[in-house]
Amino acid sequence: MRAETASQPMSRETCGPLSMCGMTMSRSALAAWVVVLCVLGAVLPGCAGPEQSTGEQPRSADGVIYHSPGEIAAVRVAGAKGQEQAFIWEWIGSDDALWAGTDVRGDVRRLLSVDLATGQTTLVAEEHCTAFPVIEPAVAVSTEGRWASVETGGLADPIRSRVLVGDYGGRPTPVTPWGEGLRGLPRWNPDGTALLYVSVKHEEFPKIGSVEAVAIAVARPARLASEIVLTRSGHSCEDLDWAPNSKRVYLISYRPDDGECLLEAVEWPTLKRETIMKAGGLGHLSVARATGDVVFTQVQEMQPGERVDSESRVVWRLSADDGLEQTAARVDRSPLATIVSSDGERLAVLLAAKDSEPPVPRADGLMLFDLADGSSRRVGDCPGTLCESIHWIFGGQALVFPEGKNRVRLAVIEPRDQGNGSR
Repeated sequence: MRAETASQPMSRETCGPLSMCGMTMSRSALAAWVVVLCVLGAVLPGCAGPEQSTGEQPRSADGVIYHSPGEIAAVRVAGAKGQEQAFIWEWIGSDDALWAGTDVRGDVRRLLSVDLATGQTTLVAEEHCTAFPVIEPAVAVSTEGRWASVETGGLADPIRSRVLVGDYGGRPTPVTPWGEGLRGLPRWNPDGTALLYVSVKHEEFPKIGSVEAVAIAVARPARLASEIVLTRSGHSCEDLDWAPNSKRVYLISYRPDDGECLLEAVEWPTLKRETIMKAGGLGHLSVARATGDVVFTQVQEMQPGERVDSESRVVWRLSADDGLEQTAARVDRSPLATIVSSDGERLAVLLAAKDSEPPVPRADGLMLFDLADGSSRRVGDCPGTLCESIHWIFGGQALVFPEGKNRVRLAVIEPRDQGNGSR
């Protein structure tokens, strides 16, 4: 390892593209998302309205905590341990009434919150929309309930975007001006004072030229902030996440010319930089909220008898005391997303379907890996599961995730000593 200080941090007043929230996107998935986001535009205005309780929703035997009358667009979780709230964006098509007692009909976007301890469901906001909202890669919720979203300028050349921050029940405030490039995947630091996102630049649309990791400090009340680029010159961002103390960003980047990856720790806001690992095939980074362990994967050399498309990966863990070790877990298929439990002991992996084809890969199932002994078991089939919408809750005792197009499920995870089954 070696430490160095960034001598010329790049800072500017113009905006930068997109950020990641907990789970990684493959480069092919990122390209697909860029196309869709530009066509539809991820505009998330503050659809203000009085909050109203829709009553308690008892959990069903299969763990479904919410069943949408339409289609789920994104799920986020925020709140202290044991007090987590799930925020659910849903879209209700034109065959559904907008509000009971009126003759107005059309497409509706709704935001609901579900108290995961009690099952109480509350309607937070509701508004008209003209198409299925591309919310999944473009929104984040802070611990205290503030949200960040990305607004795009459509297919104008050059593509432009900006980042907005708001409180529920009020209009959002731009924290970056409109700027060239496509932003997205915003991610709050744990104390709610800064945002990460990635900024995508194009050589010729939709071909991606570069992906920068960008951070901004977010004031209260929100106002325009300077963007700070965290990736090294000549590198593209592969994945990133905050440390639990909000004072460090873990960043995986790669050089497009040779594919070599770097895992780095960048202090925030000083930008002091430390290289932790240099190797090929690094990705799928996430940080344990309680222990601070950093977990990521590495593509392995193909073994005799393995299929060419197997893309087997081993799982690495960087402990809080900077000990780096390869765990016993091995993922035998390409993951769409991974997220480590808050205690750093388990890894939830959303697998890509075997016959899934770029640029829009499909999910096949959600697997749970024990990092100590490598055992694994399936948690759910998860057809159509959204990559950024899987969350550990209750201190790593349960997972919340969408299942199918219109359900949100809570799965309780047994303690490790009860065994997790095998592959």
